[in-house]
Amino acid sequence: MNRILASALVTINAILGFFVIFGSVWLAVFMYERISTNQIQQTDIFGANLLMVAAPIIGIIVAAYFCGMIALLALIESHLKAIKEQGEGLRASKVSEREEPILSK
Repeated sequence: MNRILASALVTINAILGFFVIFGSVWLAVFMYERISTNQIQQTDIFGANLLMVAAPIIGIIVAAYFCGMIALLALIESHLKAIKEQGEGLRASKVSEREEPILSK
């Protein structure tokens, strides 16, 4: 059950990060369209340009901040699982080669 919940959390985390980045890029494109069609007043053009440039950068930073820790934990978990599987493969081959000590003479 924990494996299912962990996989679901990683999937939800990836979807959330995608939507945050996609939303910030969409906001930048929306502001570009508003600027290019002259729907924004001349006094607000600096703020609109700043928002158009800063929105994708802020979106990536927010996605990295909120989704990065869960992604990092999932990466650590997958590496630990690979190390465990690699260790089990080595242990099985060494056990068969082991000799029992002679205790009585």
